[in-house]
Amino acid sequence: MRPLAVELAAAVHTALLRFGDADVACGAEPVALLGGHHTARRAVVSAWHPLPNVAVAASAPHSFVVDPLAFARAEAELRSRGTDWLGFVHGHPGGVASLSQRDRQQAWRDCVQLVVGRRDIAAFWLHGERCEPLPLVVRQEAGVADA
Repeated sequence: MRPLAVELAAAVHTALLRFGDADVACGAEPVALLGGHHTARRAVVSAWHPLPNVAVAASAPHSFVVDPLAFARAEAELRSRGTDWLGFVHGHPGGVASLSQRDRQQAWRDCVQLVVGRRDIAAFWLHGERCEPLPLVVRQEAGVADA
């Protein structure tokens, strides 16, 4: 079910911005699973689980490949915490928060795709050949001031 928007808690947003630049030194894009739940209108991200990027940076720079076994284990971990798998987040270290041509061709369809750029995060939904940007809402938790 395509959400109308993606909602992140402020703490998750901050953590994902840091995560997005995690592998700048080795040239690999960081990647993680997103967990949370769906409301009638939003995909609410409340958890994420980092995954190893098994792409060889020298032969596939600016890309990521997820090992199926690592995916299955991470998805099971999200379920054990009471969250549903919502999609993926990956980083474009030092780059922009948009889907590359490779992302548009190879990313999983019909799930949330977050891309972390140098200073921001963008959300997308891929369906068939269509790529639809989704509004990203950052929810401030009680007692957390705006940065």
